[in-house]
Amino acid sequence: MLTDQITLLIFTCEGREHLLKETIASFKKKCRYPFAKTILAVDGQINNNTIDWINPDLVIQSPVRKGYVNSILHAIKQVDTAYFFWLEDDWEFPYDIPICELALQLDADPQLIQIVLAKAKKETMQIELTNPSSSFSANPGLCNAMYIKNGFQLLQKSKKIYDMGFEDFMKHFMEIEQLSAYYIYQNNGPFVHHSGYLESTAREYHMISSIDAELSLIGKKYISGYGNDKIITVKNKLLLVPRLWLATTILALKLFRNRQSYDFALRIYFSYLRNFKY
Repeated sequence: MLTDQITLLIFTCEGREHLLKETIASFKKKCRYPFAKTILAVDGQINNNTIDWINPDLVIQSPVRKGYVNSILHAIKQVDTAYFFWLEDDWEFPYDIPICELALQLDADPQLIQIVLAKAKKETMQIELTNPSSSFSANPGLCNAMYIKNGFQLLQKSKKIYDMGFEDFMKHFMEIEQLSAYYIYQNNGPFVHHSGYLESTAREYHMISSIDAELSLIGKKYISGYGNDKIITVKNKLLLVPRLWLATTILALKLFRNRQSYDFALRIYFSYLRNFKY
């Protein structure tokens, strides 16, 4: 595989710069592959200094948030290499990333859509490359650009599917086209760590319907389940106060017991420092 045949495609969105910079720093330490081009896809606004620090060859940006699917559709159109590395903004890379070896695996298997760096522990001791998966993942991994483009072209024609995310759709596409994906592990353990697991994006940003302004739920529904037209009354707020106090008290006690509770508490504190804007 020639070095001019692989693109680095980075996805991020508004409010996640702290994760993005940590991810890129970690990635650069463990991946020294000379990518032909680096594309940064941004959903919403981020600091220009961050963009300059990453120094991409091309920036694909929506000035207001339109969702992850919209970013993917616009970004993959700009990929003109056979393969590209899919990189979201919330990962940590503790091990060297063997881009050339991954590319050789894609070369060897014409029905392989992607090779994913696993974030979970391997359940069996079998060599994963002998046991391909039919699931699609947006975790870090090397992708066959042609298959990804074909899948998302079909997705665009299916935007009226309200209740399906793009990963589920791509899994369906893989089944139709008889494509597969491989997952690689480090000593049967995770190859990457998901640093942003506490800051997941709301589901509506991942839905196929998000690419249609009339069908999209972005900005129309909140975590409370209320729509954009719902007026939050003083009573609603007062009822939340004791629940909030109980939750934070329990969290304060649990942070001494496990790492996940500590991380939750730290995220709340960081949000406080940002004046709860994100």
